Amino acid sequence: MHLEQLRHISLIPQFLQRVGIIQEIVEMAKAVARMQIYIECTSCRTSGVPGVSRYTTAKNRRNTPDRVELKKYCPFERKRTVHREVK
Repeated sequence: MHLEQLRHISLIPQFLQRVGIIQEIVEMAKAVARMQIYIECTSCRTSGVPGVSRYTTAKNRRNTPDRVELKKYCPFERKRTVHREVK
């Protein structure tokens, strides 16, 4: 092997270390955008039925800064109802 080829081989661990650091930074940035939220049945809150249906889900803060509304099954009402994000 030539001396030039050996020099490039010795730089491989440094390169891999740098790539690993960059991957960690990218993973941290990805984790910040998504957050866990709770959604709660809107009809159970207003009615006098004991118990409230709640689900957990994740949302992207950048894409959906407003509160999320989804239709989910409510076991207390026994039908699909609107579930809204709670604080």
